[in-house]
Amino acid sequence: MIIGTGMIAKAFSSYENNNDIIVFAKGVSNSQETNKANFDRESNALKEVLANHKTKTIIYFGTCSINDPDNKDSFYVKHKLQMEELIKNSELKYYIFRLPQVVGTTNSPTLIKYLSTKIRENSEFNIWKHSKRNLIDIEDVYKVVNYLISHKYLKNNITNIASRNSTSIITIVQRIEKAMNKKARYTLMDVGSSYEIDISNVEKYFDTVGVHFDKNYLDNILTKYIK
Repeated sequence: MIIGTGMIAKAFSSYENNNDIIVFAKGVSNSQETNKANFDRESNALKEVLANHKTKTIIYFGTCSINDPDNKDSFYVKHKLQMEELIKNSELKYYIFRLPQVVGTTNSPTLIKYLSTKIRENSEFNIWKHSKRNLIDIEDVYKVVNYLISHKYLKNNITNIASRNSTSIITIVQRIEKAMNKKARYTLMDVGSSYEIDISNVEKYFDTVGVHFDKNYLDNILTKYIK
């Protein structure tokens, strides 16, 4: 069963008719969201699922931003942690996967969507000089998650799934410029920070499922998804 209709829900369409597993991919996707009503909708939907499907296993997607000094106190991060607590305190078996910046085909205001739109429209924007972001292809998220679920690895755990390296925002912008063959208009701000993501418990499965974070990984996913 799949709850949701966005990028993650579509990536996990193979679980649509699975009667034992619920992929909960419905909720707030904008990390800058502050509207309480939007958070409440996700909370209410999750509570309903937990109450009505107590014999199933639930898959929930949290955020690696809990370790981001710039965002760890945001409404979004606090909400995601609250949802994780609801799941951990429920009767359901679960997998909680915390994700970084996922790249794929989407209308949601992701980082890559925001930057590529600004560049395409020739609009000015600010870049935080010291900020880094970890980017991963939605298809690679599926490969890793599907493998873990199929083998029942890391069940009833919180697991980070991310690429091996984070990239500075300015480098990401430069790579988008290259992919789009168009210059960006931005102001470099002397702010921002970076953080580490611990993937030690899943990294050993990357080669097995065909996920390779080589030197061309970023360029490849940007070329793949930026039209």
